[in-house]
Amino acid sequence: MEDGTFVAFCHFLSDLFSSISNFSLLLQKNDVILPQAVSGVESLLATIEAMAARPKPDGKLSEFLAAMKKQHQQKGGEPGRQWFKYQEVTLSKGEAAKLAEGQPISQCAPRLQRAIELTCESTVKHLKNRFSSILDNRLELLDHGVEEVNLLLQHVSTVLARYYSIYDSGDRQPLLDAYHDGASLSLMTPYSTQNPSRSSLGEYHKDSRNLKWVKDSTIWYCLLKHTRLNVVAFLNELPKTQHDTASFTVDVNTYTNTLLSFTVSGVFKEVDGKSRDSTMAFSRVFITVPSGNSGLCIVNDQIFIRMATTEEIRRAFVAPAPMPSSSPVPTLTAPQQDMLAAFSQKSGMNLEWSQKCLQDNEWDFNRAAQIFTQLKTDGKIPDVAFIK
Repeated sequence: MEDGTFVAFCHFLSDLFSSISNFSLLLQKNDVILPQAVSGVESLLATIEAMAARPKPDGKLSEFLAAMKKQHQQKGGEPGRQWFKYQEVTLSKGEAAKLAEGQPISQCAPRLQRAIELTCESTVKHLKNRFSSILDNRLELLDHGVEEVNLLLQHVSTVLARYYSIYDSGDRQPLLDAYHDGASLSLMTPYSTQNPSRSSLGEYHKDSRNLKWVKDSTIWYCLLKHTRLNVVAFLNELPKTQHDTASFTVDVNTYTNTLLSFTVSGVFKEVDGKSRDSTMAFSRVFITVPSGNSGLCIVNDQIFIRMATTEEIRRAFVAPAPMPSSSPVPTLTAPQQDMLAAFSQKSGMNLEWSQKCLQDNEWDFNRAAQIFTQLKTDGKIPDVAFIK
């Protein structure tokens, strides 16, 4: 233990094993996902390669070298001094004296530098071999499932477009078909000391189930709307609205074969009542289950409504509104919605042009696909059809 080079190398090994140990702990987590594993491997390799050039900052080797340098300075840099102490161990052999001078290892301790470089090189080589399956194919692996996710998001977007076209139509009764027989709904607004009757949220405050200020458990139950009949009846009582669909953001929270939960947020304004034209913001969590014909059925609906911020108001309803049509817009069935999402995914066209192609071909998927392929080959489909 008198060899300063050996002691310094042991401290380097401690830093190396610490980095590998942290990566190992990452892989042992139950919720680790592939991108984290890939990132963890690449980060570990970069750390080890950096350790070959210089000691790990705040690592054990850096601590050892700092202690040696401090002792050398305290002794006034005695010329010819060949021994030093570290944790009561006298270091008088190897490159101890040179390490204490504070010069870079590559300049003052070539034997130690070479040992570190060989160890790092060997470790990196073995790690790359061990994790070659994810390192060599990381782009393909990280892209796995992208098509399925895009199809899911398109399906959710289509469902929301259909839902809010009915919600803002003035008659919300057709929403009965969207809810499960045993569905439940709750509405919440922020806690406020302001008189609710003076607030633009007054129409919503009275039905708010915010448990932070509703203390009576009996009221909790009353404010929770049960069954689809009560849910839609309650929705019909709320003020008539116009939602800015361009402001919508969607996040899929949970997706399994038997359940889909997603959150939609955005802004809207009331089109009648005392708060007419007041811009408000909302966040809504839908929990759905599969229904017949590959549709979705809402089993739980949680609505949060607040006043919009200045920035949200500034950006609201800036997109041009659709031109009114003299003919009624046909409501698509659930199978048609699914076919539309699939056709858009396969063709690369947006939903509007995909729907036009399917309608022109009487919703015959194969015939629409053939016509699309021919028109695309002939260059007759405009670029705007592929803007999503």
